[in-house]
Amino acid sequence: MCGFCSMLGGQRHWSDAGTNSDQPRAYDNSRAQRLERLQRIKQLNFVITTLGFHVSDWANKQFIVKSHSGRTEIVDNLPHLWSTIESISLNKVDPLDIGFIKKIEALQTPNNIN
Repeated sequence: MCGFCSMLGGQRHWSDAGTNSDQPRAYDNSRAQRLERLQRIKQLNFVITTLGFHVSDWANKQFIVKSHSGRTEIVDNLPHLWSTIESISLNKVDPLDIGFIKKIEALQTPNNIN
């Protein structure tokens, strides 16, 4: 499916509904939700940079995943993002793997992800 056609279909993933778990809300594309999405993307990039990938927003609905070699794919949500990274890199990605976590922790400074 082409990129434009993929914009027309699909539903929002629960992770796009907002970050306040005490007050679930429908996705209304408000400024606050766009800012939350940009913050999630910033945090995602901090994590997946260690894998040689970069994510950006596309139309406030999908993600553009780009590998260090330049391969690019459009994905709908976070679960698709992880499976796409695995398919491009040909490696199993376990975000809870202790080695992976230690790599990320080694990069952390107080200003890196906030």
